[in-house]
Amino acid sequence: MKKFNYIAVKIFVLIIFLIFISVFIHAVLLRVERKEIMPNGILSEINGHRLHLYFEGQNNNKPALVFMSGGATPAPVYDFKPLYYLFTDEYRIIVIERFGYGYSDIVDTDRNIGIILEQTREALQSAGEKGPFILFPHSVSGLEALYWSSKYPGEVAAIIGLDMGFPEYYLQRKTPPFNVDQILIKFFSLLGIQRFYYPKQVDSGYLTGDEYRQMKILIYRNFMNKSVLNELKSIYSNAEIVNNQNYFNNTGNVLLFSSNGKERGSIWVNSKNDFAKKINAKLVILDCDHYVHHFESQKIFEGSIQFLNEILR
Repeated sequence: MKKFNYIAVKIFVLIIFLIFISVFIHAVLLRVERKEIMPNGILSEINGHRLHLYFEGQNNNKPALVFMSGGATPAPVYDFKPLYYLFTDEYRIIVIERFGYGYSDIVDTDRNIGIILEQTREALQSAGEKGPFILFPHSVSGLEALYWSSKYPGEVAAIIGLDMGFPEYYLQRKTPPFNVDQILIKFFSLLGIQRFYYPKQVDSGYLTGDEYRQMKILIYRNFMNKSVLNELKSIYSNAEIVNNQNYFNNTGNVLLFSSNGKERGSIWVNSKNDFAKKINAKLVILDCDHYVHHFESQKIFEGSIQFLNEILR
């Protein structure tokens, strides 16, 4: 029995040592990689912090297309490239990187939906962009898009949802303010687990070698940081705020692209069906997972162009 206890203690000590080494190596690499980070857009100062906007394409007297990332997407400017590059011959595209995302600063601030929206608007205005805009929200940023269209309907010409989320989904799930899964993910992020496995990476064929390296560095830095965790903790309360807005009457023109729901369950697709029926929006179900712009970029592009040609006549 004593021998067994001795072996168990040795294994425990070894595990603690390996954890310490992993945390240390990850921290050192982050400091080294910080020098390689090279923003490719504009850094707009918001309350003393920098928020990154990426622009590409010409104006052509058409509304700019604003791409808004889903929750915990570490590098939106590269995540959206399989889709946005298809539009740049005809439209000006803008990728918004909220605090904690992409090249934006990581800050420990309130992630109330109203604050997030005003930061987005302030960054766009400081860059000379006044709208109206065509919003391309992915996942949880659907809440911001709906809130935007409700609070400032003149700034939103249309919404093209990329498997965007709706208040009903988050409220039905009764998302807790903070759960064990998020604590474990944060622990693994300190270990640097994202260096070995991150499931939602853009295919390197869409990116140059330098872009792919930048994306990896941003994944290593941004995975489950404090800005993202604060945002995740606020999903339920933000869904309640948006749900209390009269957004169904203010969204205007809406086209929805949906995943097949296998990753999120039947409630995910049902919320889109309910929303589409209430406002007579077109819903396109794609046979792919949640990051629809990775898997079906060409279909989304073609459907979006047809939709935009109809509403912008």
